[in-house]
Amino acid sequence: MDEGHAAAEFTGSPPRGTPRPSPPPRPGDYSGGREELRALAAPRRRTVDEPLFTALRLPGTFRLQLFTAAGARPVAVATQVPGEGMGLMNGVERYAGAVWERHCPDEEAPPVWVERQLWPDGARQESRFRRVVFAGADGYRPHGPRWTALTHEELEDLVGAEVATDRGVGYVQRPAEPEPRLGTPGGGRGSCGDD
Repeated sequence: MDEGHAAAEFTGSPPRGTPRPSPPPRPGDYSGGREELRALAAPRRRTVDEPLFTALRLPGTFRLQLFTAAGARPVAVATQVPGEGMGLMNGVERYAGAVWERHCPDEEAPPVWVERQLWPDGARQESRFRRVVFAGADGYRPHGPRWTALTHEELEDLVGAEVATDRGVGYVQRPAEPEPRLGTPGGGRGSCGDD
């Protein structure tokens, strides 16, 4: 079995807050391919638009747009700029788990996760949407992420609604962390300079 192209099927519905162990992956499950995108597509509406989503013990913030519809898997779109803490790619399991636990706790699987890291003009990286497919989940903690590029048009076909591409109204850039200072906590001279 090629585990790089398989992910766990999420079955059963344990009581809220009960860890969900991952069954063994099966070939073809949640491959992240175009066929799966077409199968997941449904008309949804944006039910959450938080410009500064965060949760206890999360190492950063991002804009969260959550699209839902009865009978369809929720789709979460996370958008972040540099300087908001841990980047989307590095924190994907924690971020997706926090959204799942807060906004979709009764769902058997995490929301379909799409992320967009916005880079400044002239950056070497490209600001584009990426769909993340997880290999499985334990509790509300997905694991084994794999990324695939997604166009804005494919994303809007998936959710059946308009998806904003920016950081959102209400976003305020966090002030830069002050540089650490040598010396005492008050910034005065330490014992090295005392006579």
